[in-house]
Amino acid sequence: MSENQHILLSKEEVKKLLGIGDRAFFELGVDYIKLGRRKRYVLEDVHTAINKRRQAALCRLKKGKARRSTGMTSRCTVIGFEEALKQGN
Repeated sequence: MSENQHILLSKEEVKKLLGIGDRAFFELGVDYIKLGRRKRYVLEDVHTAINKRRQAALCRLKKGKARRSTGMTSRCTVIGFEEALKQGN
């Protein structure tokens, strides 16, 4: 575990980092730490919440939408949260 995973973030910082709104943030169900009246979110807990919701993606062409050149189904590549952050820098 790296040091930066213990960083405490506000709700707004987490939403901005993930590019999500209030509803999506609420649906993640990220654990928080209460500091006085403020709630703070540990980056590691944000990762954990995202990984719990991760789903495998399988892309398929719909019949009639596009002509297939082969009988094969194409596969999408799903990347993790940390990899997405690396690619964004």
